Amino acid sequence: MFKHVIFDFDGTIADSIDLSLVIYNELAQKYHYRTITIEELREMNNLPIKERLKK
Repeated sequence: MFKHVIFDFDGTIADSIDLSLVIYNELAQKYHYRTITIEELREMNNLPIKERLKK
């Protein structure tokens, strides 16, 4: 049984941004959404949350 669960949202333990982007783009194609590039994702990270959601 697990005693602890560790969440890593900022890439300190593992940098999973590339894998997340691949998975997002695969799902975007499947469900007819626009795919994004790593550059677009990095630009969105600098936006306030409301602006990210709009984009």
